[in-house]
Amino acid sequence: MSLWEKMIVLEDGSGAIKVSIQSWKGKERFDLRYYYFHSKAQAWSPTQKGIMVAPEQVDELITTLIEAKRARDKEIGN
Repeated sequence: MSLWEKMIVLEDGSGAIKVSIQSWKGKERFDLRYYYFHSKAQAWSPTQKGIMVAPEQVDELITTLIEAKRARDKEIGN
């Protein structure tokens, strides 16, 4: 059961990333999971692709993602 969740649909609509806060094995985790649209069910379905991050690792993950984006932007001249 999710304590919080948000779905980010990819620009081309081919998939989505769901960010949620889950209780897993008695511990709270941030779950980032790739979803695909199941046409028969007309619903988003999870894949096995994703990561779970402990709350104490979230700030470091965010900082690292920002650093990676800045490096990419610098590389392509943005």
